[in-house]
Amino acid sequence: MEELLMSVFFLSTYLLIFFWGWRKSPASGIFVITGMRLLLAFLLLRCAFAYLLFDTEVEVKFAAMASLAVGMLALLVSQFCIKHLDVGWISANRKDVAKISDVKFVYAVALLFLVGFVLFQGLPSGFYIWKIAGSGEMSDLRREVSKSYLFGGAEYRGQGILRTIIEIFGALLFSTLAVGIISKKTPKKSKILYIALILVVALLLISEGSRGMLMNAVVASICALLFFEPKFKFGKSLVAVLVALTLFFSLSLVTSKSQALRTGEISLTEFSFAIFERLFLSNAINDLYLYELESEGRFQVEPFRWMIRDIKASIPGMDAGKPLAYELYFEKSGDLQGTTYLTGTHMMKAYLDGYYLSVFFQYFLIGFLICFLDKYIARRVVQKARKSDIYIYGFCGAASLFLGLSFITGLTGTMINLVVLLLCFWLVSGSRRFFEIIIRK
Repeated sequence: MEELLMSVFFLSTYLLIFFWGWRKSPASGIFVITGMRLLLAFLLLRCAFAYLLFDTEVEVKFAAMASLAVGMLALLVSQFCIKHLDVGWISANRKDVAKISDVKFVYAVALLFLVGFVLFQGLPSGFYIWKIAGSGEMSDLRREVSKSYLFGGAEYRGQGILRTIIEIFGALLFSTLAVGIISKKTPKKSKILYIALILVVALLLISEGSRGMLMNAVVASICALLFFEPKFKFGKSLVAVLVALTLFFSLSLVTSKSQALRTGEISLTEFSFAIFERLFLSNAINDLYLYELESEGRFQVEPFRWMIRDIKASIPGMDAGKPLAYELYFEKSGDLQGTTYLTGTHMMKAYLDGYYLSVFFQYFLIGFLICFLDKYIARRVVQKARKSDIYIYGFCGAASLFLGLSFITGLTGTMINLVVLLLCFWLVSGSRRFFEIIIRK
């Protein structure tokens, strides 16, 4: 009964803050997904339900659920402090946006392909994925480009930076091309070109061996399309969400889990549940593992230790030590030779930096940054952009995505992502228009 009452109380708190953050726009039918809205949705769907459903001790569950409540409350306070209450919509329907130069799109995708060629030291694996789908080779590729260099398994050649560029530049191009395809002003020949280019971008995004980059790009494109056409149509939005979920489950067929399904090691039900857990629960479950270990005294709370570590890790060439995700894996498994990460959300880092006070402080800073940029995007970038600036909507969609993903990346990671996004946007838009849109009053 005690656990039930606690769950009901916290769930009610989460829903109250969520619906307040997603309150209805005063302009009838206008609906866009801002960074704050996306962050609240991620916290509810990918943290709250995992905390509620996971079977663990009451004290551990209370610590996790209370941390989430404090973090969401900090976001709400930041909204009031920066007068964010009237942001979340734009007033104009922009179906008449003109197209961008086809040559510029080809140039941008070619540049992204070149980054992928350097990262993978040859043709990116997404272009021959049918040959290695479901095999261990995909896992090996992912390990090499994402973390093998941290453990001496591969020579460092800028994997972390190049991977970040592919993820962010890919999301920007994917969402911009999606707007170009949907725009009525785009000629049919250009639409065919855009479809071909968006497929190239998609293959580059899955070359790392995971679904995350491509799914993030799909979310960014949905946000961009809503900025482009903000008149809310439930049917179209539902179709977009269903397409995104179908794509995620389809991409699961190239993972090692699909191999286990084909060989009969796991059933279709177990396969489906594993995919559902990966989509909605896995990061938050790793949070709960950490809370358990902290309650056992195997992790110590040290003021701002992990925040400082993240800042050091953002500086090229500086040794910041192993990330918390690896420390958690080691404590859970005791495997000194392993290179697996148990990646949680930023909530667990903030908690280890100083309990609930640190959670409130860090999420208030995150909320302040998001609220400021939401206002900047809605009032300056979108409303003051020329109708020919089709790439503006791709930028808005990608910005909303990476602001929403701050529940994973934290303040430091979010700021780095935004800097890279601005640089990529400058490449797409050109220096003159970049200055006019982003900098000039």
